[in-house]
Amino acid sequence: MVAAELPKVTDWMQGWGSLAGVLVSTLAVIITGFLLRHEMRARREDTEDREAAQARLISTSLGLPDVGPDGYVDRVIVTLKNYSAAPIYDLSAELRESTIRDPDGFIGIAVTGSPWHFESRVLPGDEIEMTYRFEVELDPGDLTVFGCVFIRFTDAAGLPWERVGTAPPVRLRGLYGDPVKQDTFWSLLWLYLWPISAPIRRIRRFRQRLHQRATTIRQWMIDHMKTKINQRISDQHDAREARQAARVYRLRADGTWASEPGGRSVPPDSANEKAPR
Repeated sequence: MVAAELPKVTDWMQGWGSLAGVLVSTLAVIITGFLLRHEMRARREDTEDREAAQARLISTSLGLPDVGPDGYVDRVIVTLKNYSAAPIYDLSAELRESTIRDPDGFIGIAVTGSPWHFESRVLPGDEIEMTYRFEVELDPGDLTVFGCVFIRFTDAAGLPWERVGTAPPVRLRGLYGDPVKQDTFWSLLWLYLWPISAPIRRIRRFRQRLHQRATTIRQWMIDHMKTKINQRISDQHDAREARQAARVYRLRADGTWASEPGGRSVPPDSANEKAPR
């Protein structure tokens, strides 16, 4: 019986070399991923800094009017200044308590009767004063400390922004003003794996189109039913008026007019008037 051949030194060296190669390759991939993530973050920060250059130059301040004899105020003046070299558009401003839109806090009422003050355009260097009143009088100290001005506008590049007080501006997207989701390493990796991500994105878009179509059809049905209901009510009203106008009146023994049973007691054009003899 032949004894099994013992592993040689070259075999051991080859095995350890393969293992070391795997470890080095894995470490290189990890380091490359971290470097790529750092580069993406640096580029994103540079892009955000350039995009927010104009938005940072739109500032607001609170100005208190004369305090009443009781030491409280019922209105405040908000001043907005465009320090940039380009106009802004679709400005809306709101005065609230705290930066989280506390529903129990005070809310300023603009001259329009709503919490929002609107301006279609603010030119470079323009200063706008907006007066807000309150339903109850407030302490000037509380108003100065807790009062926050929420502004939303579109810059000259067409980018929507929101700024709360002196906080940095935040880029918005969509109708409801959600914060923009920035690209991350994993999101870009998902786009890079397009043979897998592309079919899934198509399925999602198809479901969104189906949902929009169903919403449109449901809204059309609701409008159609409302129209039919209003038309039926109008027809019933017209028929009731026609029946009342067609009632037959008879002459009483005392010479006054009376309608048939269930009708009006007098003719529409001769109330309690006696018939000629």
